Amino acid sequence: MVTNERVALLGSTHHGPIAMTAIAAYNVGDIAMDHDPLLQTNTESAALNAIYEKLISIDKKRGEHVGHFNFGSSVCLLFAGPKDLSLEVKEGQNIRVGDAIAFNR
Repeated sequence: MVTNERVALLGSTHHGPIAMTAIAAYNVGDIAMDHDPLLQTNTESAALNAIYEKLISIDKKRGEHVGHFNFGSSVCLLFAGPKDLSLEVKEGQNIRVGDAIAFNR
């Protein structure tokens, strides 16, 4: 699939910046975010290559639900962590809801 829809969440933690981008194939899946029930992806009225921005403030705890996909998905997660962070995933590994991806050692 060449065209995708994305919802990017940008924020900060006590370790530094964090970015989470939910990616769904255009006209296939859609993205739902808990903090914005009006968010609608993959609708007939959505313009191709359009960018919609909304600034809001949310407070999430570690492991707390953020949103979900209604069919097919990828998530890109970028974050700053402490020096003793140990990544627990391998390249190409499938990750499911609730799987740990890193630990502080």
